[in-house]
Amino acid sequence: MRTPAPTWKLGILAGFAGGNFLESDEWPQGPNFGLRFANIEHERAVWDLHISLEKDNIIGVFGARRWHIENDRFNPYARVALGTYLDPDAELANLVEIKRFRLRGGVGFGDPFFFEFGAGIAVVGPDLYALLGYNFNF
Repeated sequence: MRTPAPTWKLGILAGFAGGNFLESDEWPQGPNFGLRFANIEHERAVWDLHISLEKDNIIGVFGARRWHIENDRFNPYARVALGTYLDPDAELANLVEIKRFRLRGGVGFGDPFFFEFGAGIAVVGPDLYALLGYNFNF
């Protein structure tokens, strides 16, 4: 009896990020931790949802699309994400703050262990990030 191929990935990651996440003109820098849920299409993760906890309890929520280089043993990819950072003190006002919406671009490689780095831009300013993680297939 054949076992069905996995259709989802759960990535657990830790990294470092810094930038102007909120419109407060502060530039927090420090460690971040996150989860990344991705669907698998043709043996590769294509779309994902990334949730991260940044310094000062700022929460990042991003949806992303990945493009892979085929038949490479290091599994390199480019990733473009659109999301926002949520201020723990602002409650529901976070969801309508257009100024906080952010476009991010990054490159990464590896699976199940992976490394990714990139930059983001928003009306409130830029950010930089680097991540290390591990993917679980299910």
